[in-house]
Amino acid sequence: MRFECLRSLGRRHDLTFKVVLLSIANRAIFIFWNCKGMPHTRIHKTPYRHGVGAWYIKSSSHARADMHLRQVTRFFPGGNSARRLVGHETPHASRHACLGAHLELSLPKTTTLSIRKNIFLAAVLFVGGFGIPVAQSMSPAMEPATVTNTNAIQSLQQIKTVFVIALENHDWTQICPDCAPQQLLGNPAAPYLNSLVTPGNPNAAQVSCATAYYSAAQGEHPSEPNYIWSEAGTEFGVYTDNDPSVAWGNLFNTTNHLCGQLNASGISWRDYQEDLEYAPAANVSSAGMCPSGSNIYNGSTEFYYAVKHNPMEFFVDTQNQNVHPLAQLFADLSNNAVGRYNWITPDEFNEMHSYLPGGFNYQGVQYTGYPAAIAEGDNFLATVIPRIMASSAYQDHGVIIIWTDETESTDDTNTTLPEIVISPMAKGNAYASSVVMSHSSDLKTMDEIFGLAFQNNTTATANDLSDMFQMTGNAGGNASFTGGGQMMPGAGGFQFTFSGPASQTYQVLASDNLTAPKPAWTTLSSGMFGGTNTIFTDSNAPHYPSRFYIIKSP
Repeated sequence: MRFECLRSLGRRHDLTFKVVLLSIANRAIFIFWNCKGMPHTRIHKTPYRHGVGAWYIKSSSHARADMHLRQVTRFFPGGNSARRLVGHETPHASRHACLGAHLELSLPKTTTLSIRKNIFLAAVLFVGGFGIPVAQSMSPAMEPATVTNTNAIQSLQQIKTVFVIALENHDWTQICPDCAPQQLLGNPAAPYLNSLVTPGNPNAAQVSCATAYYSAAQGEHPSEPNYIWSEAGTEFGVYTDNDPSVAWGNLFNTTNHLCGQLNASGISWRDYQEDLEYAPAANVSSAGMCPSGSNIYNGSTEFYYAVKHNPMEFFVDTQNQNVHPLAQLFADLSNNAVGRYNWITPDEFNEMHSYLPGGFNYQGVQYTGYPAAIAEGDNFLATVIPRIMASSAYQDHGVIIIWTDETESTDDTNTTLPEIVISPMAKGNAYASSVVMSHSSDLKTMDEIFGLAFQNNTTATANDLSDMFQMTGNAGGNASFTGGGQMMPGAGGFQFTFSGPASQTYQVLASDNLTAPKPAWTTLSSGMFGGTNTIFTDSNAPHYPSRFYIIKSP
């Protein structure tokens, strides 16, 4: 694979920056160099919180031009893992410098391409388990491309019912596994949860899990912004745990969020909240002593309902809608009356957030402190998950997703969050996916399952969860881009090369709107692969500020 762009940056000096992408044995190597006269010039990096950082060239007052790239950690959209960028310093005499560097990335098969005008930087994004070369512009509002894998989406859309169980405040893995709060992987206080991810364990038969599930963004704390993100792909700049209100700025009057879009599409959803029955309303948090009886899971007489863990309550159109006490879940399972999308939040004790004052005895072991909180949550999962799995809603193309809200140690790739999928359609036997994921991945997957438009580019460019599921449908393989593409001289348009299995049909789709529903994309060309590369030119590309392409096959 080779991708080459030559553009003048047009800053204080007429500089040329060249990028070449080579693919060797499924490894992508970006080679950057600039050997043109560059007086008093340095390379800097522009940080983008939720996107790909841009490299740009800036003038310097130094007498000598010492050109270099520092070794950096680089994050890709949706909390993707850092990849290694190695720079080589090559000082030259004054007024001249030469730079070389390479960026190593895994490069799987690809299915979608985006171009931008004024191209000067190439990047590989990992979306839906597939990587693509993406040409980026220098605009501060850089928008990465999305990958659409037709077979993966067709498989995901066979899912009929989704159950999401939200847990709290524990990492899956962290640098110090035993530092409080302790990580969940291998934790003796979570025997059931760990049985799900142990190959050969009967509980793991229909389980897949993620090993590279990261925080949605740097500084995404406390809990509330992560729950809002699970609905909308952003926290709207809110970093609080307050109950929703206009005064606090955390009540959003938009329908561009998951359950708002489900409403618009006539797709059923339910919100099950433990201890809701003790609260004056679903948008009001409440804690105290149960007026009678005790919690059926942990035996405590305390209740604790927290709105900050109920994402639908932060949107005007879904506040106090379709929300039920947790007990209603089991009645709905028995009557096959659950929604297609079902959100489940245990109370603060059973979701691993808080530990009971007197500790918790679990399977003959008395736990206190954070281990007690873990044991309380594990006991909840061991009780509730088998009941869901016994239902017809689960057994007929259902899926359970276990999820925690936020990292507790670091927000970088030293810390992972648990993401466990249980489904008859999962790859099973504790299949461990190394695809980089985040909360945006869950949201994107819901959009794909239910045929919704992506909420924003952050959602669109995230990897979905498809790697954890069995792929059904066409077994002949997917189309892939075999080159990054290039703008042709003058008004020649944008040209790229792609390939696919011989005798398999294809369509080239294009849109200037990344989040447009796929039926709204324009079909530019169709044909049949002949076993060799297909070269395609979009002569209209120069007329668009952004242009996105999908190779649909079959």
